[in-house]
Amino acid sequence: MRTLLALALAFGLTAAASAQSNTTSTTQSGTDNDATVEQDGADNAAAVTQTGDENVAVVDQDGARQTATVDQAGDNNTATASLGTFFGVSDIDATISQVGDDNFADVFNDGVNVDGTISQTGDGNFGEIVSGFSATDTDINAEITQTGDDNVAQIQQDGSDNEAAIAQTGNENFGFIDQLGTGNEAAVNGFGDLVPGINQIGDRNEAVVEQFGDDNSTRLFVSGDDNDVDALQGGTDNRAAYEIWGDGNTVSLAQVGTGNAAYMNARGTPPAPGGGVSGNVVTIEQVGDDHAFRGYMANGSETNVISVTQSGTGNAVAGTSGPSGDFGLFVDGDMNAVTITQSGADNTATASVVGTGNTSTITQN
Repeated sequence: MRTLLALALAFGLTAAASAQSNTTSTTQSGTDNDATVEQDGADNAAAVTQTGDENVAVVDQDGARQTATVDQAGDNNTATASLGTFFGVSDIDATISQVGDDNFADVFNDGVNVDGTISQTGDGNFGEIVSGFSATDTDINAEITQTGDDNVAQIQQDGSDNEAAIAQTGNENFGFIDQLGTGNEAAVNGFGDLVPGINQIGDRNEAVVEQFGDDNSTRLFVSGDDNDVDALQGGTDNRAAYEIWGDGNTVSLAQVGTGNAAYMNARGTPPAPGGGVSGNVVTIEQVGDDHAFRGYMANGSETNVISVTQSGTGNAVAGTSGPSGDFGLFVDGDMNAVTITQSGADNTATASVVGTGNTSTITQN
């Protein structure tokens, strides 16, 4: 049950909400405790620590230069941090850490120079970060790290020059990133050096990335078997990269717009070439003009199906550097099926398929 001391602390923190430059700290142990912190003004800091099961922590801060930290250890706990919501303020930092099973974490923040971080260890956890509520929000960083099975991670961002990352280790996890705006990244830097927008290690996981706008980029890294990866980008000059280590995975990428690029690197175990992969199904679809695709599947890859479809003008399946050499698509192994279909004018396609029992078809019209 809730302790009188905890309730008194929570009430005291709320009562001081109207002042600025406040620092509050609440510690609770036991079951079914509630801690609520409300702060208005600038330069506030709040920390809540709870140990036990079925506890609830809520931090609500309005104003600039806010910091909120929630630490929970136990099962069936709930943590919510809302910072600067709808006020377009700057310098916001929210961190939630949970250890246990069936926990729930939510971060809502917006403004300029905003950070949101969720770390969860255990099974059956849910983590969500919703950052940015208008096109004027910018420089927002969101990260969710989950270790365990049957976890769900979601990041939604609106604005420009934002970054999102999900790292999941375990089985049967789900990761979702949705970004709206310009210059957003579910990744950092160029292909080959990208920090994964979604990084999943394990089996039977699912990842979804959606980006709408211009100059966006994402990288998805999957290590394991029987995983499902989907990405959709709409706009101009977007980039998407896949790195696959494992077998029986399904990868789907769709890009709609102009001047977008997609990359694939599939191998068994690092470092490159790292051995082959088997039984993967990769589908790339690009609609519009001046798109590019380049892909590589390492030595010893078997029974994979790769389909690349480009509709528009000036599209290319072509390589300039990297493991695929001068080929847009390079596959090394047996019993693989490669299909490249291009419709429109001034398109280019090159492919090299090495091994036994492979099929390769290029159609241009």
